[in-house]
Amino acid sequence: MVPISQSAIGIHRVKPYDKAISSFTAALQANRDRNIAFFIYSLRAAAYLGKGQLDKVLVDSSESIQLNPKYAPAYYYRGIAYSRTGNTDKSISDYTAAIQLDPRYVGAYLNRGVEYSNKRNYKLALRDATMAIGLNPKYADAYHNRGI
Repeated sequence: MVPISQSAIGIHRVKPYDKAISSFTAALQANRDRNIAFFIYSLRAAAYLGKGQLDKVLVDSSESIQLNPKYAPAYYYRGIAYSRTGNTDKSISDYTAAIQLDPRYVGAYLNRGVEYSNKRNYKLALRDATMAIGLNPKYADAYHNRGI
């Protein structure tokens, strides 16, 4: 089994996405335990997101959800990919799922609010931006979104 090192987990948050993707792929090939694999798929989806490979984000986040339908970040990453591919309704659905699983998921509220705004549902967009501010009063993007 290939261990998932803390450095591999941290890599997906910085620029060398290829190295993170390689590490996560090796870990998946060595270990198919669903109790671990869902997490690795989600991390790899985040790295693919950083590279803009939205088709791979959709595949990996969907695999993560299939393995563990109660893992909010997988819905969040898939929601971002749907948003960036113009599928507003699916992105709203995934952000809503992430929020239902983790009612304190600030990013999901913020992104869902943006999608509501794109659909011209300003009441719901305002509600989500306000909720994001309530959860994290220092989140400048939430104030920005609430103001537009």
